[in-house]
Amino acid sequence: MNDPFVSHECEEICSRVRNCADRFKELCDDSQHISSDAEAFCRRAHPQHYKDYLESVRDAARMAVSWQNESRDDAVSHHQHDEAMIDECGDESFPASDPPGWNAAHA
Repeated sequence: MNDPFVSHECEEICSRVRNCADRFKELCDDSQHISSDAEAFCRRAHPQHYKDYLESVRDAARMAVSWQNESRDDAVSHHQHDEAMIDECGDESFPASDPPGWNAAHA
């Protein structure tokens, strides 16, 4: 039995998985597997029953959470690298020059 509601919802979840993958591909350094994971999810046979559909939704959510965690890890790595570069530049430029002289004539 092929439930039209379940079939429609499966198409919707595949569309959402693809949209989510597109968003996370922009945020992750190693994003090739994200596209392949999304396509593999969408190529799976559509469930016949609502209970099985809910399991597919759970799988999609777990996959999206793993992509989110990966993008956070990449963002933290980039942030730490940027902070290290700023610290290094600051260390190399200190002291850049003598401070400007103080003069009572300047109000």
